[in-house]
Amino acid sequence: MRPAFRGRPAEGPMPEREQRTRPLGVDLDEALLAEAAESLGTTTKRATINGASAEFVAAARRRRFV
Repeated sequence: MRPAFRGRPAEGPMPEREQRTRPLGVDLDEALLAEAAESLGTTTKRATINGASAEFVAAARRRRFV
């Protein structure tokens, strides 16, 4: 069981807002990220990563149903 933090219950998932604002230490390929941003029309790293993730999941789902 996770300890309570900022008044949220100790059990269950973290609220969506807190999940989105936690820093993520990853080493990104900046050239690949820039290319993805151009393809997606995004202007931030967050939007690019979220957009690319959504596109990847959608493509995987389409492949499952073909």
